[in-house]
Amino acid sequence: MTPKVEFTEEGICSYMNTDPTASTGIHALALEHIQSSKSKASNAKLSSFTKEQFTLKFVECESHTMCSMQSVDVPFRPPLETDADAFSRLLSLGAKAMEAKWSWIVSEPICLTIVLVTLALGYTTLILGEDGLQTKINTVPVAADLLLFVFRSVRVLYRACVYSFYFAIVAHALEGVYVAHQIRTVLKRGISDSLKWFLVISCVGYPVTMKGMEFIQIANEKKAKKQM
Repeated sequence: MTPKVEFTEEGICSYMNTDPTASTGIHALALEHIQSSKSKASNAKLSSFTKEQFTLKFVECESHTMCSMQSVDVPFRPPLETDADAFSRLLSLGAKAMEAKWSWIVSEPICLTIVLVTLALGYTTLILGEDGLQTKINTVPVAADLLLFVFRSVRVLYRACVYSFYFAIVAHALEGVYVAHQIRTVLKRGISDSLKWFLVISCVGYPVTMKGMEFIQIANEKKAKKQM
């Protein structure tokens, strides 16, 4: 269903700041322009736009006590032909900003660490086996002493690897299913976007799950305000 929007600067800004999905897209765009990767953005708003750019305003917090209001001008590439084009362009930019990113796997240290650990557990479980693990450990005496001190035996270590690997696979898959369903039903995203969230979360788990839940929470909050 086509949304009812007054195609003026005021009307478009109002829609983008109050509609649950559109306002979540504005929040996602704000996250792309925070100054520090450790910062969080809140109260993101589309304040104005021209044919050349649009302006986002949001609160950026590095901690509970260090917050500042930010105003960022983001260029339209290419520039708009008419002001009415802003609506479809802003919706498209917001939707793209809400997508799960494969780049998170390598650009964020915690995501990369989880992937590498999961791969190591999978290699141990599916390829090395208990005997292969014993052989690998014996090649590094210092590591062997440390591991055996912690786990007491190679068998216990191997079982810990097996249980951890399958737990990670199942847990990540369940997280992915839940978030993908919420992305589909709450944010009204398409099947391909929802599937991408599922796949990225299946690789990484909790860190990306929290990114998706942040978007879902904002949409739910906006929906609740509209219903009041």
